[in-house]
Amino acid sequence: MIICRQAPIVAVILLAAIDSSASQNAMGPNASDSCHLIADRMRQAQCYETLKQIGGQSSKQSILPHGWKLIGSPDSGRREHSISHTGDFQSSDPNFAGMMLRCVDNRIEVLLIVIEPYPPQAAIDLTIKLGNSSESTYRSSVVPPGLMVLLPSEAAAIITGSRRPADELRVDLTYGTAPRTKGMVKLLGLEQAIGMLKSLCATP
Repeated sequence: MIICRQAPIVAVILLAAIDSSASQNAMGPNASDSCHLIADRMRQAQCYETLKQIGGQSSKQSILPHGWKLIGSPDSGRREHSISHTGDFQSSDPNFAGMMLRCVDNRIEVLLIVIEPYPPQAAIDLTIKLGNSSESTYRSSVVPPGLMVLLPSEAAAIITGSRRPADELRVDLTYGTAPRTKGMVKLLGLEQAIGMLKSLCATP
């Protein structure tokens, strides 16, 4: 099992791979070079396999305020954009990597990123809590190859809405008999990051 101090390493590797498979600014010349820092051999092999599955296209990364990252990557002659933020490692389980928002058909999708993949297209029980507000529970779907959980539109609207009650998001992911995954993401600066993302999404 991966130890806590290694979780930030894996999370950064996976977020860099998902957002930018060749993220030289964040990870150095090659993100896969950092996989060797993981002591557990099974997790190390999974790290390399994850990079292999997700990688393959170059992308451009910009650092935004409050820890957000803006990514643009080429896809079939057009550019796709996303923003991401790593989870708060002190308040999250080692399996939780962070959150990503991306443009899809002129709308914004919200996805949670995990380290241990779920079965592709599995249904995940998701509980979200913003600050001191009451919890809300939803059914979420897994995006192949299993490292991202897509939030339903109503949950995404609560997180991205201008009337969001707090700048701290806590999530609880449950699937079958698998261990529950809890995570926390700080949302400070999200409005500015979304504004940047929307402006780029509207650009042909």
